[in-house]
Formats: sequence, structure tokens, C-alpha cells
Amino acid sequence: MINVTGFLDYIKKPVTELTIDDYTDYMMKLQEDNLSQTCQINIYSALKKFSSYLYERDYCSKFHMGSIPRPKFYETTTTVARREAGFLSKREINKCLKTLEASEDKMAPRNYFLFVLLLNTGIRCSAAYKLNLSDISQDENGMYKFSVIEKENKINCSYLNENVLEAFKKYIEWRSKSPELMKSEALFVNRYGERLTQRGIVRIITKDCEVLGRQVTPHKLRATFAGILYDKTHDIYFVQKAMNHGSTTTTDKYIRGRDNDMRTNVADIMNQATSRKKKSASSN
Repeated sequence: MINVTGFLDYIKKPVTELTIDDYTDYMMKLQEDNLSQTCQINIYSALKKFSSYLYERDYCSKFHMGSIPRPKFYETTTTVARREAGFLSKREINKCLKTLEASEDKMAPRNYFLFVLLLNTGIRCSAAYKLNLSDISQDENGMYKFSVIEKENKINCSYLNENVLEAFKKYIEWRSKSPELMKSEALFVNRYGERLTQRGIVRIITKDCEVLGRQVTPHKLRATFAGILYDKTHDIYFVQKAMNHGSTTTTDKYIRGRDNDMRTNVADIMNQATSRKKKSASSN
């Protein structure tokens, strides 16, 4: 409400006389005042709701804010650097895996499978905790896969590679020895056989990755998944589908800053394709 009050104090008009120019002028003023991007977007959202309210109750003949685009969010170099630091390197991944393999924790097989599944499939934490044992099945070719409903009711269907499948089979074999752990249909359970919560999954991943000396969350494993795929393919559309994103704009946030190698590869490819040097006799 404070954001709307500031707008009305600036315009100094009855709400019935507001025009699209009034909203546009105010949004321009926010830019000139060098307000933070987050602040500008918050004010934009408040004004859009306010404009919709006026229109729905016939105070105005048009939904003015509906024609004004949302301010673009330009990430700072600090934000980009923080995101890049969220990716796990191959060395860090191996270090976590070795730590998990050597763990004497009672729930070590579960923790290992959880880490491997999140890393190799990019599944969201909010979807992973919903998985049931019955969600993992075999297709007509005998390949194991799982299906789960994610954000915006999108269905995520992913296949288990050899690493995930091996960890899954060891987890089920270990779990089947305890009737208490098998009483739930949930794929991931706590030591009492109850479904793990999202918070529980976050705690497990964070604790198991303490060996790296920095905080690692399930979302950072998802970001690592996206980064590895992009490094191998340089195909943002491929990564978009693998991440189950609605648009490449979202995917770009995960891979930003990872184009240096791609530019080098492009330069090498074009250099070889357009070079005027003749091939040596040994290469013919």
C-alpha cells in the first residue's frame, strides 16, 4: 500500500482521472531516481494490482498497467559470480561421492541415492520429496524411469542412468531389510519410515556436502546438472527441455557465464573450416 500511496502523492489526481501516461511517468521517475531493480519491480507489481482493482470496480475505463511492460531485471556481476560459484566442479562431485560412500551414517544408502538422483536428473527438491516407489518403473525397452508432477503441474519424466540405477537398487536392497522403512510408499523416508519433507532433503544435502567447506543445496545440484549438460552440448534448447523450463530465458540464468569455452570451440571450428592452408600429405 505504501508503494501505491507514493504514486498517488506524486500524480496528485483522483483515481478516476488516472491515465496510462501517469503510470508510465511514475515508472520513469523510479528509474531516474536510481531505485534498485528489485524495488522497481515490487512497485510495478503493486501498481499493476492497484490498476486492476480500479478497472474491475469501474473507477477507470481501462486497465492501464496491463499495457506497461514489467521492468527488466539486469543481474549484477556479483549476482552472476554468486551463481557461478554455485556449480560443483568434477573434483567436488567426486569428493562428495567418496564421503557418502565412506559414511557410517545409518541412512547412508538413502543419502547416497538422493545425492546421485538430484545431480543426475536435475529434479527439483519440491518434486523429489513427492516421489513414490511406484513412480519408478521400466519402459518397453527395460529402461528405468520416473514420472512426477513438478511446478505448474508439468510432468517430469526422466530416465535413470547407470549410476542412479545402481544407487537405487542398493538403496532398495538396504531398505527392504527393515520392515519399518518399507511401510511407506514414499521413495525417500526418514529413519522412522515417514516421507522426507523438502526441508529434510535440504538438510541432508547440506550436511553431506559440508566436506566442501561451503553450503550446497539441492538447487545447486540442479544448477550443476544444467551446467554439465550445457558444457557438453552448448544447446540451450536441449538443456531447457531437460530442466523442464517453460522458456530459454529461465534456462539462461543457469548457464550464464559458461559461454567462454563455447566461443573458443566456435573459433576453432571456423578456423579449420575456412583455413586456406593445405592439408599435409600425412593427413590424406
